[in-house]
Amino acid sequence: LCRQPREGDNETYELVGPEGLSYRDLITKIAQKMGHEIEIEAIPVWLAKAGAAFNSILRGGGISPTVIDVITSDEKVTENADQRLGIRLTPLDTTLDKIIKDQTTS
Repeated sequence: LCRQPREGDNETYELVGPEGLSYRDLITKIAQKMGHEIEIEAIPVWLAKAGAAFNSILRGGGISPTVIDVITSDEKVTENADQRLGIRLTPLDTTLDKIIKDQTTS
């Protein structure tokens, strides 16, 4: 399926998934798997960025406005490279179960 790259070859592969969901849904799913109930409230992005900038300056690091931009970006992949690369992606539930298990046993 995959050929060996030649010197000077450059290719970009987009690899995501296999399922997509919002950050809100991801946080809710993780909390549920850990047996926690959570409430999520929304604030305007500009306010989150202002708070991140202030906190980043105050602490000399941490979440910055750029990180807020990344978190709130809406990425769409036109062609997922999993089939082209001949790989099978792990479902999110399987990955989260493994991470949570690893965290509780360490």
